[in-house]
Amino acid sequence: MDDWSQPAAPASPKKDPIFDEKEPSAKSVSHDDFFGETSPTVGQPSAPAAAKPNHAPDPSAREAINRQIAKRTADIDAATKEKEANILAAAKTYLEAQKTKREKEVHTAKSTHQKEQQDDAKKIDSYKKSGAVWNSVGMLVDLKKPNPHSKNTERMRSLLTKLNEEKIKS
Repeated sequence: MDDWSQPAAPASPKKDPIFDEKEPSAKSVSHDDFFGETSPTVGQPSAPAAAKPNHAPDPSAREAINRQIAKRTADIDAATKEKEANILAAAKTYLEAQKTKREKEVHTAKSTHQKEQQDDAKKIDSYKKSGAVWNSVGMLVDLKKPNPHSKNTERMRSLLTKLNEEKIKS
């Protein structure tokens, strides 16, 4: 026989004495045994059927369960609203504190800037009185180089110094 040929007809199955019995014996397992019920064996009288409990829904029990569910839901909702109110109150308090802090910082910055402006105005007035008008212009112009990519202010600075040295011809 080569690898591709079909085998001969299958051999006849052996007969098992357990499955060949005409009546079930006490040792055989019935279908009902798998589900927890026992079937009467041959020769035993059948037991009277036990009364099965009534599983029909009781309307009063259903209403009681619905009331319990509604109460739990209401309790959970109340707790959630209380937490929400606490969080909102804390947020309002925090925002008020931040607003007060910011207003204080702005007020401090404004007063500092006003004082600096007044001091600068006094210096400019003193320069104008002394005749060094170009020094006052130098105060108004930013001669610092803010970043390395900006234009060089050295020429402006030297020009203002040169103009300041000359007396105003009147």
